[in-house]
Amino acid sequence: MAEPELRLNVEAVTSHAAEVDEIADILDEVTAACAHLDQHDEVYGEWPSKLILPILNTAQEDVSLRMRTGTDATSHLANLLRALTVDISLTDHEAAHLLAFREPER
Repeated sequence: MAEPELRLNVEAVTSHAAEVDEIADILDEVTAACAHLDQHDEVYGEWPSKLILPILNTAQEDVSLRMRTGTDATSHLANLLRALTVDISLTDHEAAHLLAFREPER
């Protein structure tokens, strides 16, 4: 049975990694804005601040944590994509040299 041939466009993957980085930057700004709102309770006004602020603060803490987790995961994805471009751009000779170098680690 013939093995399927897989070809990846290194430039396209690199470009995609840059786009994922941009999204991570946007998420980072949103996370910072969420934390800013949490620090300035007066933005809700006097009545909401006294009555429902404890509920809102709990929700904001949860959202901030989830936003930070999502931002970190998105940034990590961009790094993985960049690492993938290194792997797929190796020539057969370079890959063989790398594997021979790692052989003693086994």
